[in-house]
Amino acid sequence: MFPENGIEPDELTVVSVLKACTHKKDIDPGRLVHCYVIKRSFSFDIFVGNSLIDMYLKCLYATSAFEGFYEMPQKNAVSWNSILSGFVHNECLYVVSAELKRCKWAHGLAIRSGLTTEVAVGTASLDMYSKYGKINLSRRMFDQIPERNIVSWSATIDSYGMDSRAKDAMARVLECL
Repeated sequence: MFPENGIEPDELTVVSVLKACTHKKDIDPGRLVHCYVIKRSFSFDIFVGNSLIDMYLKCLYATSAFEGFYEMPQKNAVSWNSILSGFVHNECLYVVSAELKRCKWAHGLAIRSGLTTEVAVGTASLDMYSKYGKINLSRRMFDQIPERNIVSWSATIDSYGMDSRAKDAMARVLECL
């Protein structure tokens, strides 16, 4: 990432390098890129911030992802979906109750930011709650999504299936049709 010819990498280059680190699950160069991002003040770029969150979560560094998310000056639906999905993805590595508290905190932040009606954020929230066995909360998240898509329908049907509630899952299938 250090220029040999006087041309310095920009935000787009940083995002590409972070994606490569994510794909390789190689945290060390990713951390160096993060340092570069801070040095160049690229951390204000939402695409760079989202790429950092994604890299840390997929490299199983959820705490670093959470810190980066918290420090992001701007967040969009991709940011929220990444952090919520990432915590669900990493659930097996943490004490469930502690992570559920964090997820509830993140969900509360989404509520205060007015993002819960975004289909991606709502779906990530319902998926998160269902993975923790909180089917009633999952149902509430689904009910709050004003414009549902195939992903939100699939996630809510799956939540009932994971909880061995076949009748409820089938009722959702029929409702979807």
